[in-house]
Amino acid sequence: GKKLSNPVSTGGGGSTFEARVQASRLLAMCLGTVFPGVEDGRIVEVVFQSRIAGYHTDDLLCTVEDRYAERSRVLLQMKRGIAPLKSNEAFADSLRAAWLDFSRPEFQVGRDAIHIVYGSGAATAMVPAQKLSEWARYTDKPEDYLRKVKAVDFSSSSDRQTFGLIQALCEEVSEEPLDESSLHEFFKHLYFL
Repeated sequence: GKKLSNPVSTGGGGSTFEARVQASRLLAMCLGTVFPGVEDGRIVEVVFQSRIAGYHTDDLLCTVEDRYAERSRVLLQMKRGIAPLKSNEAFADSLRAAWLDFSRPEFQVGRDAIHIVYGSGAATAMVPAQKLSEWARYTDKPEDYLRKVKAVDFSSSSDRQTFGLIQALCEEVSEEPLDESSLHEFFKHLYFL
């Protein structure tokens, strides 16, 4: 008889994961509740597969309204199996897309965000990327942020390698070196969840 396979083995695991994350954001919108990565605000609109609207981080676009009725956008890319490695195409593609969207003139610096959502199996591998983004949000000056990232006694070799990889991916898309301020701002708006 025919052998049974699980959805992950046959290629459906990624789309199932994506659908679950999308459903959780849709539910948050319907209930008016907060969701991971947004401290203040509620989702007022969702757009599935937002490439048609010109976004590269395109699995989901959420419009969020804060308590002052100000709106911002959260772009979400869902990748079940992801790791900050040069050989991981899912990671590389997600970061290239994130940089393209961050570089758009309509991206609202200080308001909009990009969420790279990964499966629980990738949690350990994604710790360095998560730390880099958190450090950026809690560090005011770009030079202080880069000092933390590059300090051997502060950051791990994995942190520094991940930073170098993300910087290289963004510079590849930009086709030019990025300054400290641009890198710092990008990491401040990037969430790994």
